[in-house]
Amino acid sequence: MPPFDAQLWRLAGRLATRIAPLSRQAIQVDLAPDPLAAARQLLNRLRDVTERGWTVAVDHLGWQVRSRLNECQKQLHAVSQMLPPGTFGRMPPTQRLIYDELVAVRTEFAEFTYDLPDETVTVFTDQITLEGIELGAFEIRLQGRELGGTPYIVIPESPHYPHSRSDVPHPHVLGERLCEGEASAPLAHALRTGRFSDYFQIIQQTLSSYNSESPYVALDAWYGSDCYACGGHVCDDDACYCDGCNATVCSDCSRSCSHCGHSGCDTCLPRCPECHDDSCSGCLKRCAGCSKLRCPDCLTNQLCEDCHAQTATEQDHDERMSAADPTTTAHAPLPADGVGEVAVLA
Repeated sequence: MPPFDAQLWRLAGRLATRIAPLSRQAIQVDLAPDPLAAARQLLNRLRDVTERGWTVAVDHLGWQVRSRLNECQKQLHAVSQMLPPGTFGRMPPTQRLIYDELVAVRTEFAEFTYDLPDETVTVFTDQITLEGIELGAFEIRLQGRELGGTPYIVIPESPHYPHSRSDVPHPHVLGERLCEGEASAPLAHALRTGRFSDYFQIIQQTLSSYNSESPYVALDAWYGSDCYACGGHVCDDDACYCDGCNATVCSDCSRSCSHCGHSGCDTCLPRCPECHDDSCSGCLKRCAGCSKLRCPDCLTNQLCEDCHAQTATEQDHDERMSAADPTTTAHAPLPADGVGEVAVLA
């Protein structure tokens, strides 16, 4: 039996005072009549069209009836979760009960502290690992003065944030708030009845579980980074890196130079404007005629196709003009043994 803790006893008294109004409050149960009334009307119509033999209308109304009944079922399930056994007719938790609960919390968690002036109770969870991803331990801090709202916060001891978010230390924690999901009703009941041992255990169990349908960041997207090109998530195994700027791109967006093999992103690896092949900036050269960038395959004698064609046309034109001009001096070749002889114009 642990020794009596006077300070913890006083804290239990303050918490009992704050919980009492919550225990006396009537639980707000709203059973909206609309889904059930609509289902009843649809059932009457379904009976009429069935008797008339209207098969198309029967199928359509049958789908509507099932949809309405599903709404009713979900609503009733939500209400039943809010009304666990012992909800009504229970007296507010006593100071003694809350004290015993806090003592139990201290024995169940490796680290337990409390602050009487601030009316807070703090525990640390075990190291949490979800699907191979280590998230570390979490501090759960109950704030007695906030019992009417969300009275606790969750703080990572050694946060291991995903690449894409710096405010999500856990798939179901945003900032310092836990998305309770199905644990919401049990937590509310544990608080109303002063069962703080259950309260902290439920929070720890929720942190130790993973719901792939409603995470702030999915576990399979925890590692890796965002693709520079398309913005999609890139796992480490699928990541490629630009040789120019070291940006991360996915395998679908990764490209390589057709001439030197360097990989890159769209910025560092533009396409040749002529043939549209991937070419890095180091392989693209400027045409000596028009200064346009072209890849090595699209340059002939340092000229692009257009400039090379234009140069060839001009040369051909000059040759034809020279052949057509009779005043053009033509130098006859000297005979092999005509050393010192001068060629005479024809």
